[in-house]
Amino acid sequence: MVSCAGPSASTRPSEEGALQQKFPSVVVIPCSGKPEARISVLGAGFVPGEEVQIEVNMSGVSLFLGSREAAHVANEMGAIKIDSFIPGKLVAKGGLYTVRAIGNKGSFATHPLEVIEEKK
Repeated sequence: MVSCAGPSASTRPSEEGALQQKFPSVVVIPCSGKPEARISVLGAGFVPGEEVQIEVNMSGVSLFLGSREAAHVANEMGAIKIDSFIPGKLVAKGGLYTVRAIGNKGSFATHPLEVIEEKK
């Protein structure tokens, strides 16, 4: 089973020791489940107002999590939350996948998602 501990938003110290740009991060909760299980994707460190798409590639197809039509916009603190589902068993085979959060202003973050195959 994959660890659900995700990276925290990090910062890079400048030469003067001041904090600079935040790097975006996302976490999938829970980070493992059966096809069609409910999940949430939470993120931080995005550019405020940035539109963020959440996607995962399964069986060679890029699938959007949440609504593709509705933009997921980072709030004034650069945070996002998207409620979704693990894709159905026709596409989501058992295994480990990478969820990608891609912002329209250049932000990018990833987190693992483990699909647990249903026992027959």
